[in-house]
Amino acid sequence: MTTPDRCAYEFTQYHTSHGGAETCDVCISSHYMSDDGECKEKPEGVETGTTGTTLRTMKIRPGFFRLKEKSTEVTACPYEKNCVGSAAGNGTAGDKICSEGSRGPACTVCKAGEQDGDPGYFIDTHKGKCVLCDSEKIPGHTYAVVALLLAMAMTGGAFAVLKLGDTRKRVRAWVHANNNSLARLSETFTVAWVTMQTLVLVVENHDSVGGEGPPSLVGY
Repeated sequence: MTTPDRCAYEFTQYHTSHGGAETCDVCISSHYMSDDGECKEKPEGVETGTTGTTLRTMKIRPGFFRLKEKSTEVTACPYEKNCVGSAAGNGTAGDKICSEGSRGPACTVCKAGEQDGDPGYFIDTHKGKCVLCDSEKIPGHTYAVVALLLAMAMTGGAFAVLKLGDTRKRVRAWVHANNNSLARLSETFTVAWVTMQTLVLVVENHDSVGGEGPPSLVGY
């Protein structure tokens, strides 16, 4: 039977063994065992109460996200309640640790309705999570605010209707004249956004499998 002192002497202070085992083949609760057999400190956002954790079995705490089981990158979620973590035994990475109705990187994408009658989900920034599109009822005070705004708009609207009409005509004419340019600009922004997201995932996956960094631009 091994002891903590023996494991620390023969390996490192972060190695230990399961009860009754003859070898120091696991890591203490604050560390995980990497694919090359080293005990490394668990990233922030990983549960630290379990001995013998490996890279693939790291349990993610609520409010945090990990893209893949082989990734060491754990990030805080912008919408904490969308990220339920591994506490429910539902997985250690990806969509499996997202709440119902959410998916994607950091669980930031709300699921759309997949068939007729399925309302889908939307992000409720007040609650900080994805909720059913038909689950929210408008509170009474909201109606009062809307009525007040409508009354104010009607009072001042009569004085601005002619000017507003001219403004709309000018805007429509400008949009019509520049329609092709606006379409190209929209496509450019879309391509840039998708490219940026792809590069982030490629770099993360490259690092997670131990890839080397880019070569130096200086010859020494």
